[in-house]
Amino acid sequence: MNTPNRIVDAASFSGSPALTVGEVVRISATNTIARAQANTPANVAGTVGVALSGAVAQGPGATIVLAGLAPVKLEAALVPVAGQTLYVSAATAGLATNVAPANIKPVGIIKDASMYASTGTVIAIVISLAIGSGAQGPAGPAGPTGVTGPTGPTGAVGPGQVGPIGPTGPTGPTGPAGPAGPTGAIGPTGAIGPTGPVGPAPTRLLEYSGQSEIPESEGAQEEIGIYNTGKLLAGNDVAEANPTQIIPAPMPAGTLRNLRVNVLSNGYTGTANIGIYLNGAATGITVAVSAGATGTFNDLVNTQVLVAGDAIALAVQSDDSVSGQIIVIAASIEFV
Repeated sequence: MNTPNRIVDAASFSGSPALTVGEVVRISATNTIARAQANTPANVAGTVGVALSGAVAQGPGATIVLAGLAPVKLEAALVPVAGQTLYVSAATAGLATNVAPANIKPVGIIKDASMYASTGTVIAIVISLAIGSGAQGPAGPAGPTGVTGPTGPTGAVGPGQVGPIGPTGPTGPTGPAGPAGPTGAIGPTGAIGPTGPVGPAPTRLLEYSGQSEIPESEGAQEEIGIYNTGKLLAGNDVAEANPTQIIPAPMPAGTLRNLRVNVLSNGYTGTANIGIYLNGAATGITVAVSAGATGTFNDLVNTQVLVAGDAIALAVQSDDSVSGQIIVIAASIEFV
């Protein structure tokens, strides 16, 4: 690993157990260090760096990378990719994560994630150094104004002359106005035409907006939204073994179609099936979100006929053989 431009510092460590290479630390004003953790603002206050010397117990001698390439330890079960920003972990002191916590404190940018699967470590460009700026120096003197060049001569007027204005021709006489014709008689009223066919039922859009992080437990169906007064509202944010445990308001008779789901982020390692449940049972209206995929997913083919009193819910089916989390921020389905 080539590190010609790395900026490091030596500090005193007073924590336990001993520091290891790649742990994220915060540096106090008195140049002491402790493992950083984004669970509170105080635990990420000050400058953040990465331990470069391993097996450092209490006392001076810890080498800390403030800027440049360095190995950085991450939380488990992440999917790190080169170019992603790293943050101080809120879950575990001394670790970093590629998922932004509530108390955001950047550590750096991933350069190489190939070692993560075997070591839990990535190579990152540490950019967390808070370098102060020196006072601005005085402005240099203004240079002299250059001399003004001479004005060029005015060009000569061309030899052409304006010709005389020609005479105005005579105005011709106005012709006489023709007489107005008589008003025609009003025709008879036509017969009333037949009544046209009844138009299609109006389309209503049932919508969900917010942020649901799913699944929260594996091997279960978790409701994202339920029907209530014309909207797909947020569910109770827990995994439900049966989506009918939350009773939605009854639907009128009609047809559901054109499901659209917007996925903000996706750390789920398997395929997540997000769809409409009718009276607690899955319907054919569903979208399959592949592992790591984000964006908008549509089912514009399948439909579901409803009878008055049916209850619907928007839910996801998770799989206990995979892990991770998928965040849905919006969904909609048409009801006609």
